[in-house]
Amino acid sequence: MNVQSDRSSAASPARSAAGTGLTIGGTIIRYGEQAPRGGSGRASWCLFHGLEELRKARRDYGIALRLLIEVLPGGIGSLPEPYPLQSPHPRALGYTVGTRRVRQWFSLRKSFDERQEALDDPWRIRMETRLADAEGHARHALQAICNAYNFFDDITYDYPNALVEVSVGKTKRLVELIDDCHTMVHRFGELVGGFFGCEIEEANGVWFDRCLVSLLHLRFGNSTGFTARYVCVVCGADAGDCDHRLGQSYSKIAGLTNDGNCNICGERCEAHVAGNTYEVPASYRITDIEVQEVSLVNRPRDPLTRIEKRSLDPRMLADHLGRPPEPGERVLDHACMFPCGGFSHYGVPQSRTTRPIAGVRTPSPHKLEA
Repeated sequence: MNVQSDRSSAASPARSAAGTGLTIGGTIIRYGEQAPRGGSGRASWCLFHGLEELRKARRDYGIALRLLIEVLPGGIGSLPEPYPLQSPHPRALGYTVGTRRVRQWFSLRKSFDERQEALDDPWRIRMETRLADAEGHARHALQAICNAYNFFDDITYDYPNALVEVSVGKTKRLVELIDDCHTMVHRFGELVGGFFGCEIEEANGVWFDRCLVSLLHLRFGNSTGFTARYVCVVCGADAGDCDHRLGQSYSKIAGLTNDGNCNICGERCEAHVAGNTYEVPASYRITDIEVQEVSLVNRPRDPLTRIEKRSLDPRMLADHLGRPPEPGERVLDHACMFPCGGFSHYGVPQSRTTRPIAGVRTPSPHKLEA
């Protein structure tokens, strides 16, 4: 964890948080479409959604860069040269690299802000609008690439060593696809944290790490025990009452459900246009949920029910800042500009936490091939 204080603005109002010791928060249930329990059906489902998230991530990152190029005086050349932050470094070298990257990004943002202040109001407002749009797309890209990583990584538990079709006529080993996503997580995260800034959240005196880059490397999530109805995402019938085969793709016309969500992905989205036909892999969507219990597991039932924040040791914060942070103080998180520190798994000793990433090799409707 690398942090910096900025007393110039206040944090958002605090929310209640549990006492002393480690406190975590995250998603325990996502309403809508649910992944099959295992086998080729689950692998196909994860591949389908992983590729969707990967496309969204690349698109949003590209838009963010285009918008930044328009507002930066030096265009693309203003940005720091890409650096392989996804590769683990020796501690001393990692600290040196990270410190240098922080200075480069903050120097860029400072010069940009100074240039903004010298502009006339109409131009400044125009630049601020484009900057806000760029930030939104950059943050969406980072969330999407984290989702893609989680979907692809889930497949590795069932089927190691795969060759997958990532687009028409193009195949790739899943291990390479996951490595690509890991690289993009660090690259997208550095843009978000370096130019737009990420803050540590404070709630009732407890400080929380919400960095998507850091939390992605915690390879465990929430598995929830609950009662619910499972319905087919293709036709809406109760599980077992229809003939749609899990993992098999079927044509479906996009529209809205009774609660206003998209009937293709189960969420509020702009990607699926009402009236258009899309290929949807058969799976189950849950409704009428009653939670019974929640457990931390290395492979959650839903690949996206992950840890979204964790409390920080106040002594660690005091060591980094030279004093304890004050309630409401703005504290910036620099972790996304430092090299990767490896992956951690629940219940696995730290010396054994980096699990080699395997692929999936199995026949399926999405052409996962041997």
